[in-house]
Amino acid sequence: MGRNLGRAVADSLLDTFERLNLLTSNSDRSAWQRPASTSLEAIRLSVLAQAAIQTIERYYLAIALLLQAAAATSPRKRWSSAAT
Repeated sequence: MGRNLGRAVADSLLDTFERLNLLTSNSDRSAWQRPASTSLEAIRLSVLAQAAIQTIERYYLAIALLLQAAAATSPRKRWSSAAT
């Protein structure tokens, strides 16, 4: 189910990007191409990409900090705090 949902979301995003002329596809949608780098659409796509990258970086940093904090906690401390 998760794979199908991911596929549906990706297809929906690609459809939207194509409708907004941010991407173009070949006839069977197996290859996608960005607009010419000097076009307004290319600038819009770049702005969107920068916002997405910043969001992904924030999530990555948050997860890395959580994993680091979990690794710093010894198993003994985790068990003793769970027992109380």
